Amino acid sequence: MRQQLKWSNFYPNVFLFFLCGWIFLIPSNLFLKFGENQAYVHGLLVDYLLPKLYLSDFFSLALLGLSWWTILKQERRRLSLLPWPKILVLGIFLLGLRQFFTPHPLAAVWFAFHLLMIGLLGWGLQFQTIFLKKPVVFFTLVSTIFFQTLVASYQFWAQKALFGYWFLGEPDLLRGIGIAAGVFAGAEKILPYGTTAHPNILAGTMVVYTWGALLLFFRHSQKTWLFKLLLGLSLTCCLSLIYLTQSWTAFVALVIGITILLIDFRRFSFLKSNKVLGGLLVVGTLATPVLIHQVAPFFPDATSLSRRDFLNQAAITSWRSQPFWGVGLNQTTATIENFSPSLEVVRFVQPIHHLGLLWLSETGMLGIIVIGLFWFYIHKKWSASNVQTHLLISLCFLLPILVLDHYLLTLNTGQLAVVLSFWFGSQLFGDENQKSTSKVGKVR
Repeated sequence: MRQQLKWSNFYPNVFLFFLCGWIFLIPSNLFLKFGENQAYVHGLLVDYLLPKLYLSDFFSLALLGLSWWTILKQERRRLSLLPWPKILVLGIFLLGLRQFFTPHPLAAVWFAFHLLMIGLLGWGLQFQTIFLKKPVVFFTLVSTIFFQTLVASYQFWAQKALFGYWFLGEPDLLRGIGIAAGVFAGAEKILPYGTTAHPNILAGTMVVYTWGALLLFFRHSQKTWLFKLLLGLSLTCCLSLIYLTQSWTAFVALVIGITILLIDFRRFSFLKSNKVLGGLLVVGTLATPVLIHQVAPFFPDATSLSRRDFLNQAAITSWRSQPFWGVGLNQTTATIENFSPSLEVVRFVQPIHHLGLLWLSETGMLGIIVIGLFWFYIHKKWSASNVQTHLLISLCFLLPILVLDHYLLTLNTGQLAVVLSFWFGSQLFGDENQKSTSKVGKVR
């Protein structure tokens, strides 16, 4: 009994330590790579095919272990929440087995394992929402925003890295290949990366952090002058990063996120309808590639549009070649030349910039079936806890990035940003959430 009492007092501090470290390291691109010999395509080393162990993975595994240890320890009488339907387990098993029979199996299997880890972490955090009430989480979010803004500002004005790669994965802006640049006042300048792999990732991740800080401020934080000052500075930093990175997808996502926070869901209760949210998500997902395909020919000089269109068309062709299995997880960059007539896309060597088409081309109908089964499962088990609604709202918030970029699925920072936004979304409806939240997160 004494040992259990000690751990119950010690556990919150341990969890908060790893949680705050995890939040701070999500934008970090520092990793160890292995299997480099299997990541070449026609003699070209493709970064996406490199299996990587990120610094943030250690904190993700710690949070995963702590979350699920708590679930299994304190919810013995509610284990009906845990078992998955056998058909869903079979679908996930087949999807994992498929990855061993791809052009680059090591990259595919590692990616599948990483997705499974991220998924279990996101699920486990849903039972730990009580920690979102801790002020230290709010302070960690704004501190990370300030830190990334300082690094990015130096990169922009000095036009070089602050310290280099060993500084949390900061890219070398002078010797790197394909460094992103933009035009400011008629002069071309290197865009800031922070410690992420791309300016768009920096802006998108900081939008998620800003949305989380806003949400936690309105739901849990004390409305003192210090909290208000920090929140105002965070929003200013986020807007400045969007300007410096020229990331329009991040800007639109921020607008959507703020709009969601301003909506009175008690007055407009129909907006909490899963049918309405799901319909908006489906329409936006399906309409975007069609719109890009129709508009791109009228703007031949807009390479951003034409590349996305060629990649989207290649994804559809790729899926048609293997409609049930797909080409394999994380295999797009290795197979894109087989499905696109554009030499520009082959040289570009990027995943499809549309998560729906990317998932369809890499996992086929099997991947769609697995998602459908999981959706049915959470509807059956968690219908009273708004989990589906939180997920749909989070996806609507991220919709501009989902349909115009790829990093929310292909890169570690993006995957963790999705988990974080989903976790923040659990606080959207205020006190009514507490009635349906599992007691797992309540550490005794």
